[in-house]
Formats: sequence, C-alpha cells, structure tokens
Amino acid sequence: MIRAIDDFATLWMQEAESTSRILNALTDASLSQAVTADHRTLGRLGWHLAITPKEMMERTGLHVEGPAENTPVPGSAKAIADAYSATATSLLEAIRKDWTEATLSKIDEMYGEKWSRGTTLHVLVLH
Repeated sequence: MIRAIDDFATLWMQEAESTSRILNALTDASLSQAVTADHRTLGRLGWHLAITPKEMMERTGLHVEGPAENTPVPGSAKAIADAYSATATSLLEAIRKDWTEATLSKIDEMYGEKWSRGTTLHVLVLH
C-alpha cells in the first residue's frame, strides 16, 4: 500500500517512464501483433495501459484527463504512446493537487471490493 504522496510520485514517475519507453518502441505495424493466439494485440495492450489510470482513479472520484474506457484503440502507435504519457502526467498532477496523506486511507468500492486509496495506487502501479 502507498502511504505517502511523495512515495507514490517517485514510484509512478519511474514506472510511467519505463512504460512510455515500451510504448514508444511500438510501431503502427506492430499494433496488430498478438502476444499469443488467444490474447490481446500489442495495440490493445498498449491502449489498456493508456486508459486504465483514468478509469481506475475516477472510481475514487479523482478526475484524470485521458481517453474514456470505451474509446476505440487508435491505429497509430504514437497516438497510444502520447495518450499514455498525457494520462500518466494528469494522474500525478491530480493526486498532488487534490489528495493528501490522509486521503490515502479513505476507502472506495473498487471492482466489488473495498480498497483504501493507497491500495488503489499500489494496484495501479503493479497493473
């Protein structure tokens, strides 16, 4: 569980940078490549990473700029990478602006369970 905003910020910036490097390595041609025959394509996986911070954090009431959950996967690798970067930045800005250490202990309904906001941030990073 995340217990301090600064701890989350440090961890999130490291993970967002690593994720951005991977997304920036995708090409338009690679987006249709499936990891396995019965799994998501690289484009769908990348898009999932781009939309999840907004989707997950809005369940806590935190507004994050980014594509809506039902937005179709773009055909451009750059569009996916740019969307992820913008969403990751928006998330950190929103948390620094609207949350405190006390906020991290608040409990929200998350996917049929009760999670503290610190746990939600931890799950988001691990996701």
